[in-house]
Amino acid sequence: MKKILLVMLSAVITLNTAVLASRYGSWKYRRTVKDGTVIESVVTRALDSNMELQWVSGGGVPMIAVTGPYLAGDRDRQVLVRFAMDDYGWDAYEYWDIGSSGHTIFYTGDLELLTVAAIICDRMVVEITDPYDGEVIREVFDLRGFGPAFNDWRGN
Repeated sequence: MKKILLVMLSAVITLNTAVLASRYGSWKYRRTVKDGTVIESVVTRALDSNMELQWVSGGGVPMIAVTGPYLAGDRDRQVLVRFAMDDYGWDAYEYWDIGSSGHTIFYTGDLELLTVAAIICDRMVVEITDPYDGEVIREVFDLRGFGPAFNDWRGN
């Protein structure tokens, strides 16, 4: 009887909130479902340097997030970011918002263009300039495997 109750309790917990994950090369797709509704969907690529690049859907606004070292930003809590895909040259600087922890920055601009580029290219170089102290952080993200992981993300 205890075993049956334990299995039933496990099934109820699983139905209430579930985290599903799959890997595509160095990319990982994770989806959190609560009461049958997807509450968060993330495609992420972690690096040895403790920087992470994510496509995030949760809270109603899809965004790209980069997590790494602390950034102070300007008085509007923003930093300047530019990126280059493969060898196509640098894009223009844009302001990205800094999250409350100071370790994550967010981009909610033209996700479609950046996503298509990420699917067809092999690498993305991100350069972050913190206006507070002029610190420049440059990181290379391997995009191989991003396309299949993103297809899972887009399906939610």
